[in-house]
Amino acid sequence: EEKPEKKPMGWGMFMVYVSGGIGGLTFLYYFYKANYSLHKTEILMLEAFRQLPLYSPPGPSTAELNSRLDGTDLPQDLVQGLAEWFVAIDLQEPGGVSRDDVLELMGEFGFGEEEKPAKDFLFRGEGQIEERRRLTCAGLQETVTLVTDLVANEAKKIEKEKDEVPDPDFPEPPRKIPKSMPEMVTVLEAKLKRTSFSMNSANMMRQALQMGQGQPAFQADTAQVPEAGDSHGSSENKAPSPTVHSPFATHTASTVLPEETRGFDEDEQLQLEDARLSRLESDLLSRLERGHLSPAEESRLQDVREKRAKLAR
Repeated sequence: EEKPEKKPMGWGMFMVYVSGGIGGLTFLYYFYKANYSLHKTEILMLEAFRQLPLYSPPGPSTAELNSRLDGTDLPQDLVQGLAEWFVAIDLQEPGGVSRDDVLELMGEFGFGEEEKPAKDFLFRGEGQIEERRRLTCAGLQETVTLVTDLVANEAKKIEKEKDEVPDPDFPEPPRKIPKSMPEMVTVLEAKLKRTSFSMNSANMMRQALQMGQGQPAFQADTAQVPEAGDSHGSSENKAPSPTVHSPFATHTASTVLPEETRGFDEDEQLQLEDARLSRLESDLLSRLERGHLSPAEESRLQDVREKRAKLAR
């Protein structure tokens, strides 16, 4: 009888055998590594499979994207000053930074609330009425974007004024020119100094109140330990007892500021704060003369007057 001829193994079958052998050896390796536990073997094989470069690496998280500041059109020192001011106000105010705080800062920069970017910024606040929107919170990126838009809008106005030919019969009234970017940085530095001064004063007041609520103040920094000796011996012959330093020795000393750090700096900060409140009060009074104030603006005017009265004391 003629034996049938064996067909040669093709590449497809060869790859099947090779893949099966590699897969079996891999399974046995992880099975041995997992101490012959099928569940642990499955976990180890899944971890090894996830380490293979089959997918693109994950991008930045949402928190990282939200923490980035897009201030490419602004100088770095101005963006940093805005961030420091925002964090300082956010820590100081219970409700965070409101849109009214941001618009007040823009007013100190020389930008009016009638500007289109300022109106859009206020319109994005929550609520149906303007007073409610002013009290809603604002974000740091929103603040930086608002400054960028206002600066770009001012640049467009300057270019438009260059192209226009003034009419001598109907001259336009001079408009308010906003501050330059270095001047904005100076304004932010002054506001940060006032904020840090207020926070330091609040901390000192809090520490003073805590000390006045019956908490012990340790005046002595040492304590004497009695000597265990002969009770019939005279005290003159006793050796000096060891000295034990109290851990509370610097409790009260750390709460008192040196005299040279006060005085002129406090007076200067109070004068700057009073000047800022005076400008804000004048602005609100000028609006009142032109028409009427909204309930939120009336509340702001009353708050400004109360703060000035406290400073006058």
